[in-house]
Amino acid sequence: TLTFRHYTHLPTFDLFDLTPSDLTAILASDEPTFLLVDEGNIQDQWLGQGPAENLQRLRGSPGLIQLGTRGAYTLFRVGSPA
Repeated sequence: TLTFRHYTHLPTFDLFDLTPSDLTAILASDEPTFLLVDEGNIQDQWLGQGPAENLQRLRGSPGLIQLGTRGAYTLFRVGSPA
């Protein structure tokens, strides 16, 4: 998260920091939204907590489209397939 915040102009958020209302506001934007996440870490370390709940919410609605992986990280586009 800090790398993206430092080296890009993209609005960047951390799943750990987002409340349900924060996530709703982000999803209400017309801007494309992407998620870069280590799913294994979320499942192992954050089960039942904010990051895992936010990931589950995104997966359920509006959905996640996998774009690629590198190491433990997966890049998703948030939203339903067009």
